[in-house]
Parts: sequence; C-alpha cells; structure tokens
Amino acid sequence: MVPDPDWQRHFQQLAPMTARFAVQTTVDIDALPVGPWQGLGVPALWAAGALAAGGWLLEARAASGGVADDGWRGGGVCGVRDEA
Repeated sequence: MVPDPDWQRHFQQLAPMTARFAVQTTVDIDALPVGPWQGLGVPALWAAGALAAGGWLLEARAASGGVADDGWRGGGVCGVRDEA
C-alpha cells in the first residue's frame, strides 16, 4: 500500500507480526526489518500500549459513575436495569 521502500521498512519494523516472525528466524538475519531481540520488544510495546489504553478507558468509565444514559448499570450484555 505504501510505494516508498523506506516507509515500507518503517511500517514493517512497527508491525507486531513481522517482529514475532523475526524471533523465530535463525538464518539471513540481516535481511529482516528487525532483529530477533527487537522482535521480542515490539509486541511487548504493543501489549503495554493496549494495557495502558485499557486502563485509561477503565478509569474514564469509572470516573463517569458507571451508569449509562439509557438506565443500564454495568454496561455490556450482562448489565442490570436500574429501577429507581
């Protein structure tokens, strides 16, 4: 999708799938966008970012009181209807 080879390499270096496959490679390591040790770090950074975003979202929802506008408490499929 990106025609520029330099940008393609940058996107491959940030992609978690490419990084995870780099961990498994034992030959021709110099041709990879990231090395094996960096391949361990990239998915770890993605996971840390997802946990941080989830924590922020959980904190933001808890700060709003946890009651949705439609009268359902708890949200999701298993919410409990407020009778008050």
